[in-house]
Amino acid sequence: LLRTGADTTPVNGEGGRWLQPVGRGPPRIIQDVHPLHGMVTLGETVKYSSNIAITKFSQNLKPEQQYEAIRDFGFGTLPGLGFPGEAPGLLRRPARWENEVLSKGSLAQGYEWEASAVQLAAGYAAIANHGVLLAPTLLREVRNEDGVVTWQHHPDTVRRAVPDSIAKHLFEYLSMTEGDGGTGAEAQLDRFPVPGKPGTAQVKAGGHRVKSDGYRASYVGIFPADHPQVVVYVMIDRPKGKIFGGQVAAPIVRRVLQQALLAPTSPLDRRWLIETVPPVVVAEPAAPPPPATVKRVGLPVVQPATSAALVAIPAVAGETAREAVVALQRAGFQVRLMGRARVRNTT
Repeated sequence: LLRTGADTTPVNGEGGRWLQPVGRGPPRIIQDVHPLHGMVTLGETVKYSSNIAITKFSQNLKPEQQYEAIRDFGFGTLPGLGFPGEAPGLLRRPARWENEVLSKGSLAQGYEWEASAVQLAAGYAAIANHGVLLAPTLLREVRNEDGVVTWQHHPDTVRRAVPDSIAKHLFEYLSMTEGDGGTGAEAQLDRFPVPGKPGTAQVKAGGHRVKSDGYRASYVGIFPADHPQVVVYVMIDRPKGKIFGGQVAAPIVRRVLQQALLAPTSPLDRRWLIETVPPVVVAEPAAPPPPATVKRVGLPVVQPATSAALVAIPAVAGETAREAVVALQRAGFQVRLMGRARVRNTT
C-alpha cells in the first residue's frame, strides 16, 4: 500500500461489522473487536488491528503486488537456518487463488498463508532494520573447551524488503499501538515504549477456520524504540480464557524485556540507558518543623534518632529457584543462582 500510494485514502470502519461482497454467493461477515466508526487511516488500522479496514485497503492492490510484498519479507521460502526440519511456510501464488476478492482480504488479515515464529521475527526485524531482511540464525558463536570463540555469526543480508522510507512509515504505524487505546498497551514498559503488533488467529482444521478449535494469540515487540536491538515474538497456542494477542502474549513480551534488562548477563547492550534515559528527579524532603516548646519541668524534648533506609527483601521461601530469581529481580536485586531446588529461607 505504501509503495503504490494506496494508503492515502481512508476507508470506512463500518462500526465494527461489515458484510463484504465477494461476487457470487453470500457476503462474508467481518467483525472487529475494537469497532471503528467513520473514516480510518492505514495507521489507525494497524493501531486498532481492524480486520475490516485492512480488508478494504487490500482491495487497492493487484494480486501480484500483494504476493510480492509478503514474499519480499521472507515468507513462503526457507529461512536458511541450516538445521534439518526447516519449513518454508505457505504462500500461494495468485494464479492458485480461488477467489481474488476473498484471498486479498484473507491475506491482509493473516489467513491463507502460514509462517514460522522465526520467519515472523525476521520479518519484523527487517522493519526495524530500515527495510533490510537479514538471514536468521540459531547460533551466535561456537566455543571450544577452553572458552575460546572458534566461530562467530555475522549477519548476512537476504534482500532489501522495502525502501528505508517505507520501513520508517511501517515502524511509525507499529509505534501507534503503544498509545491510548492501542492493542499493544500491555507490552509497554514503565519508561520505555515497545512498538509492536498483536495477532489473534483461529486454528485451522481440515483446511477451514473453525472457531471451536481455538485460537493462537501472538505479539511481536521491538526494543528499544529509538535504536532497536531485539525483536521478541511470543505465540500462545489455544489460550484459555482471554484469547487476544494484546491480552495474552503482550504481557509475556513485557516480562521477557524486564528480565533482559535486569539480568546480570543480558543480550541487550544497556550502555545506551545512561545516555537516553533521563534520571529520576527526587524532590528534596521538606525541612522538619522546629521542635515544640515543652514547658513542663523535668520532661526534656528528646529528638528521635534517624536510621538509614532499609530495603525489604521479598519473601521467597518455598518458591522454586526460578520464581525466586524473578521476584528478586523485580525488586531491583541482582541475583546469582546456585542450585536448582526450592528456596529454604530468606535472610
